[in-house]
Amino acid sequence: MYMTPKFSSLVDFIAVAVDVFEGKSRRKVFSELKTFSAKQVYFSDLFEKIKLELSLSDYEIAFIYQSLIKVENILSHLKSIPLYTDISKNTGDNLFFTQFTLPFVKQLCSLTSEYTGSAFFFSLDDFLFSGEECNGLKDIISLLKREISSELGHVDKSSVTEFKLTLSKLDDRSFPSRSSIKKYIDKLHQNISTIESEDKANSISSKIHTTFFAAKVAFVFAKFMEANYPEKNSIDSEIKNSFLSFNKEYTLNPNISSENDSYIDDAKFITCKNYFLDRISLENPVSFLKENGTRALWQHKNGIFSSYAIREQLLWDINKGRFTECSFNQFTKKCIPELSKRQTGTDGVDIAVILMGMKVLLSKHITNNSLEPLINFLISNLEKHNLLSFVANTPFGSYIPGNLTASEINVALAIRSFNESVCKGIINVEFCNPLSPLNEILNAYFEKRSLTKKQISRKPIKTEKATTYDALKNINYYILAFGLQEITKINNAGHVIVVSSKSGDGINNYLSLFDSEKKAILKLISPDEFSLDLKKSDF
Repeated sequence: MYMTPKFSSLVDFIAVAVDVFEGKSRRKVFSELKTFSAKQVYFSDLFEKIKLELSLSDYEIAFIYQSLIKVENILSHLKSIPLYTDISKNTGDNLFFTQFTLPFVKQLCSLTSEYTGSAFFFSLDDFLFSGEECNGLKDIISLLKREISSELGHVDKSSVTEFKLTLSKLDDRSFPSRSSIKKYIDKLHQNISTIESEDKANSISSKIHTTFFAAKVAFVFAKFMEANYPEKNSIDSEIKNSFLSFNKEYTLNPNISSENDSYIDDAKFITCKNYFLDRISLENPVSFLKENGTRALWQHKNGIFSSYAIREQLLWDINKGRFTECSFNQFTKKCIPELSKRQTGTDGVDIAVILMGMKVLLSKHITNNSLEPLINFLISNLEKHNLLSFVANTPFGSYIPGNLTASEINVALAIRSFNESVCKGIINVEFCNPLSPLNEILNAYFEKRSLTKKQISRKPIKTEKATTYDALKNINYYILAFGLQEITKINNAGHVIVVSSKSGDGINNYLSLFDSEKKAILKLISPDEFSLDLKKSDF
């Protein structure tokens, strides 16, 4: 089944093209990294290596970095579309790479050169393209030899004899490694500097280094295109013009922030997206269902509508009261592995949200890592969004969560989305309340105005590792994170205060207390932590 290209694959390709992990026993693969923080570190480290290796300026690297983040936005948006099609991977990718990737790469080279004055991208454009066509491997090698021979014509012949011999041995079978190129150029610099001035040796070496590396990146890209998409696809001129115009206004526009999501509603972007979806023969499950019925929906073209059908089946089972923990295990073990082979997009997000919400709702306890398969499935289908942040109030001042894991972020997102669906009447069950253990602890407190050690040590949030003290101190945050708020207000400092919630009577009783009363309960639960918080308190 066809899936649109992933941003992680693009990052891995760039790392290979620039040869940043040469000589290492095992190169890091961006697509294999599990946490958001690990990906951030990898991505920043990769660009630092590229900047140093290609001698790019801060402005050049910032421009490319921001442009690629916007590419990530676009690919993430495409990934969120359920692909109801039986088109093959080769056919779909051939369309994507020849009609969109090639024009984009050429435009990236030309606009980067124009906006930043980058010699590297000017050379890359020269090596990669003849007019609008991508050069072949032989063309790139021939052009490299001509470019370098021309540059070497400015120095004494005796100083470049060895380098020219090396150059003559290059062919289209492979390209020298990063370390080999450096060795060749270091030797050339040494030979030139024995006859010419140091400044001239530096200038010639720098230009040849840029030329060599531009050719190397072009060689890797051209080799990929030749191996996978040798046939030329005619490009619709109207679509191409819309695509190039959109990129100039958004993707490759240094004045547009990568955090700006308005591109989704851009008419040119929508035109190109719809053209692509039409060319891969995307079908409509709603129209098909009306004409052919449920049984045909499941069976059509090797189950291209399976993600839609499974989502609808899930909702039907839940709303008819037929969903149990056994149902959860069946859906998770049988459906998720099969759906992971397809691009399920928003269907997959809905399925993961529903299953996680029901699991937390039905289970008294959530065992460690039991939600991980669903979290990974959710992340693989979730469109990249800029999450709105808020500052929650505590009895000691403000609370902004730090160092949240991908699991914590996405479990909270899933439960919040589940509860929004309950509010809208899409899912007809009670709210998913991971705070129910904390509510029971507070009910016990208000009944006897005390708590036992066993009650205090109980896990207060089904999906979190927080202690009872932390859960209670940061209760405003958790209620908002899980979408369980009813009435909220903002205090003078701009902190969000939950006045009432759907979390239970015990929690609502706690919310109604004065801060001094809340502090007394927190002191009872953990005197040492209370003392530390009091010292760090905003007031």
